[in-house]
Amino acid sequence: IKRLRSMLKVAKSHWAIGLYAEVLYAHGDRNGLASLLQSNALSSSIRKEISARLSLLQNRSRKALVHLRGTSQYGLLAKAHLRSGNRSQARASIESVALASRTPEQLAIEGEVLFAAGEVNRAKGALRAALSRAPHYLPARRLLSTIYLTEESWVQAAENSRSLLGTNAEDSLARRHLARALVEMRSPGANEILSDPSVQGSNWSRLLRVRQEMLKGSWQNAEKHLTFLDESWIETESLALLWQAEIYQRVGDDQAAVLIFKDLLTDSAFAVEAHLGLS
Repeated sequence: IKRLRSMLKVAKSHWAIGLYAEVLYAHGDRNGLASLLQSNALSSSIRKEISARLSLLQNRSRKALVHLRGTSQYGLLAKAHLRSGNRSQARASIESVALASRTPEQLAIEGEVLFAAGEVNRAKGALRAALSRAPHYLPARRLLSTIYLTEESWVQAAENSRSLLGTNAEDSLARRHLARALVEMRSPGANEILSDPSVQGSNWSRLLRVRQEMLKGSWQNAEKHLTFLDESWIETESLALLWQAEIYQRVGDDQAAVLIFKDLLTDSAFAVEAHLGLS
């Protein structure tokens, strides 16, 4: 980002500004995008693109679609359609770009569209293609980590998360993904992360302590560790709810477990586990 910022001082081209906006977006820098919009030197098309990126970071996908109307930003259009729940239109948008000319950003968005459609192998292919062109492209590597965790490919998830942390040691999501993978692998390295003062006391670190007890078969201890989590946070995290239900089932609180499993039946990510819990 610093290198691109210095570039902008000498190169006010649309290409340089667009590239800078793309990097800010990839890093989730809302303030940077908002600041960029204050420039009077932006063309109408660049202003629309930057406004759409900022809207997407603000989870305002429909507003992003308004900004992108009439533009050829097919990757961003696909992202906005996907966030709006229109998967078919998202797919049509990304497929408007010839495969050979897709940028790392467009390939990463294609991976996200394919993953949402359940085409996991094709999604991984698109993400790997993005990383082959831009090895440090954060959105592609982050989504690849998420997919590896979903597949329970713990070694690959750990390796991918370490790559992210090598790029940005402060990446909290990458640290969380690495901790989860190491916990599942029963690696001592998990305790190093979970004992770090910067993460101790967070709900996600406490949840992984719960998971460690589950993996040891210490269900009573797992239930005890559950009490250290904020109940309101658990209700927003499907994985936490799943583990809570499994613990209740193991300690004999079948009624509570059944209620949670039934709620999870509508969650596509955990519907199979919910069905198994109720069987």
